[in-house]
Amino acid sequence: MGVGRASRAWVAVSLAVGLFAAIPSVTPALANTGSSWTTPGAYAFTVPAGWTNIEVASAGAAGGSDQSTQTHGGNGGAVNAVLAVTPGQVLMIDIGGYAGGAGHAGASNGQHGGAGGGASDVRVGACAAGLTCDLTTRVVVAGGGGGAGGYDNYGDQGSAGGGGGANSDGTGANGSDQANQYPWVGSGGLGGGLSSGGAGGAGGSGPAGASGTLGNGGNGSGSGSSQGSAGGGGDGYYGGGGGGGGGQSYFGTGGGGGSSYVTGTALLAQYLGATQGGNGSTTISQVTGSASSTALGTSNATPKAAQNVTLTATVTGASGSGTVTFIDNNAPISTCTGVALVGTTATCITNWRSIGTDSIIAGYSGTATILPSRSSAVTETISQGSTATVVTSSQN
Repeated sequence: MGVGRASRAWVAVSLAVGLFAAIPSVTPALANTGSSWTTPGAYAFTVPAGWTNIEVASAGAAGGSDQSTQTHGGNGGAVNAVLAVTPGQVLMIDIGGYAGGAGHAGASNGQHGGAGGGASDVRVGACAAGLTCDLTTRVVVAGGGGGAGGYDNYGDQGSAGGGGGANSDGTGANGSDQANQYPWVGSGGLGGGLSSGGAGGAGGSGPAGASGTLGNGGNGSGSGSSQGSAGGGGDGYYGGGGGGGGGQSYFGTGGGGGSSYVTGTALLAQYLGATQGGNGSTTISQVTGSASSTALGTSNATPKAAQNVTLTATVTGASGSGTVTFIDNNAPISTCTGVALVGTTATCITNWRSIGTDSIIAGYSGTATILPSRSSAVTETISQGSTATVVTSSQN
């Protein structure tokens, strides 16, 4: 299916590495749809006059099925993002192809698995007009699905590929395997992360799959004389790992899905999970609305474990409209999601049970007429709380 526009959850951005967590919201107004692309390849898009904010709705391609088409690859990941742009700016749009990723299925004398799906992305810079931008210029990436493993000479089906960008933080899903039932068949490739590729699946009685790398999925493991080969990892911000091999006469495991990504300079963004079958796609639309800005403060930046802290978000330009979700290390704080604005502020009372350093941001949802926004990160450094032990004794 294509990129969905229903049940949206805009997500807040961490400036450091561009990670996201879901924030319920009302969709900003889409004034004009510029262009859509559904055929694999690279394209140039020039921002029209008067456009200063755009929504990018992008989806990676699905991973390939096995040779028999009995087992399917993982779906491609879908991403929506709002970016600030300049009229006349040129963007490079790259669309991934079904089973068209860099992660190939392993070689097989039996039934081969599927290749990983290609990622779809948007790239920026002077290189865009000539379609020469490299992987380091990507600002939006929708991960491709992992390829399926091939079936064996006993007729046992291979395992499915992992979905691209399937998880709430944009990481890819792991490829499937049946190691709990058949430990000798190997394990599926791991999904791509946001700072490294997914590891190749371990071999059972066969070789391991190759790990994913920046942009590219890893190759699946090859086969023995009659097994089904493992699926390739999907392409993504970082690629998924190729599936591990089961050795001679056994079915192949699935490749991991590639990760999705949105730059930390985006206004807001949304991971929609692994929803795309077939080729990838991208649609660019103009976004309109008045601007908002969000600032985050804390009552205590160095709390003890289990000590309550009050987080306060102040939203300029949105008095009494919309909600705020507070994000801890890229995951919503469960008791502080969708907090309604009271005037221009929303508060969250929370605490931490583990010592360490947490990065907190606040994301404003936006409304149909007000653009969403997010705060800069606030660091909470949690230390060990003091304890007291009292020993009492009863008289014998």
